[in-house]
Amino acid sequence: MFKKLHKKVLLLNMAVTFAVLLIAFGAVYVTTLNSINTDNQRRLDGAVGAIMLSARPIVIHDYHTGPEGIPVEHVMTSQAGNVMVFNNPGLEQAIVVNRDTGEHIPAFGVIVDSSGNLLRVSTSYDYPRELYEEAALAAWSTGGQSTMTLFGRTWLYKIAPLPTAPPVTGVYQPVEPSNDSRIVFLDITDSMKTLQNLRMTILFVGLGMLVVIFGVSYFFTRRAIQPVAVAWEKQRQFVADASHELKTPLATMMTNYDVVVSNEESSVESQKEWLGYLKIGMDRMNKVINNLLSLARLESGELGGEKSSFDLSTLVASTMQQMEGKAQEKNLNLISNFTGELPVVGNADMTEQVFSILYDNALKYANEGGTIEVVLQQTKKHAVCTVKNTGKGISPEDLPHIFDRFYRADTARTSEDNSHGLGLPIARAIAEQLGGSITASSEQDGWTEFVLTLEL
Repeated sequence: MFKKLHKKVLLLNMAVTFAVLLIAFGAVYVTTLNSINTDNQRRLDGAVGAIMLSARPIVIHDYHTGPEGIPVEHVMTSQAGNVMVFNNPGLEQAIVVNRDTGEHIPAFGVIVDSSGNLLRVSTSYDYPRELYEEAALAAWSTGGQSTMTLFGRTWLYKIAPLPTAPPVTGVYQPVEPSNDSRIVFLDITDSMKTLQNLRMTILFVGLGMLVVIFGVSYFFTRRAIQPVAVAWEKQRQFVADASHELKTPLATMMTNYDVVVSNEESSVESQKEWLGYLKIGMDRMNKVINNLLSLARLESGELGGEKSSFDLSTLVASTMQQMEGKAQEKNLNLISNFTGELPVVGNADMTEQVFSILYDNALKYANEGGTIEVVLQQTKKHAVCTVKNTGKGISPEDLPHIFDRFYRADTARTSEDNSHGLGLPIARAIAEQLGGSITASSEQDGWTEFVLTLEL
């Protein structure tokens, strides 16, 4: 049952973690994508407005000799804000440069007619004309703005109408309207690689984080469920033990009742023996039920009681004197090691009940002719009462469980004296209610020691 619960909690935790990582990494990726797209669009618009395809170039008279000795006019075109294009029309090459930063914009442009046929190329790339024709036709067939793979790289392109204004040469010359268009291609390969690297980074980092979080979640969910499993096991064991403790006196009562009923004509006096057994069973059931109720109230804090100052030495001595008869029956040697007053602030009745349980426990399990030693000590903040007895002792396997309800070890704790295994749990619950504690230690076939610590 708890394995299934562990799996469900783990799966829920991983699902929530996955959703959080997905949202976080998704937000990072979308933000980066939008930033890159915005930057690419800005550069593309700048290239569209500034690349040498403008119909109104500003002519600078700078002549030099081109191929085959043909004079070529050098033209600088400036149509878009902070972008400049240096063009050599004779060589059909152009360089797009950011005027503010001097950044080279990796772009080229073409002019096509109304059918998409290539008319002119403005480029700084050394590619065959056939590739430019292929790019122009592919872009023209798609239309608008999109991306394509060309020359082994990724390009963002845009189709725009060709301006028809006359050139500025100092003299106005009318120009006929043109149906030609310009297509500008911007190299965005590096941007795409950045996005691809970001996707791979998110993938590997995300998977790594999920693996780590899975391991951490598995460990902590297992630890979180463990107390629940322990509590469930204790509850199950408690129900079984309580049922067993109540079943024994109940069976005795039913047996004696049947005997009494079978002798209906007999007098009460003649049935006294069986009625006495019936009364013993009833008393035993009553004792078990009262102990369980007391333990439940103690653990819920309902029996706190009023605190007052009292002498622990007097309380211990009085309790030992009341139980002196039991010690004489087993010919026990009693040693008390405490002198003078030991004032304690707490509940005297509850403290007496705790010591009575510990001392009675020592009387029960001390060996015939053995020794019981009671020691009182005072530290800076605590009063310490030690009850030690010789006898069979408690095995290391049983020692961690002696404060469990209904627990009785097979060898060191028997039920011959009608013990129900509730004394020590009640004693520890009372001690904790008083702000103290009880610890136990034992040496098998040697001695057993209980230490009660109370706040001063």
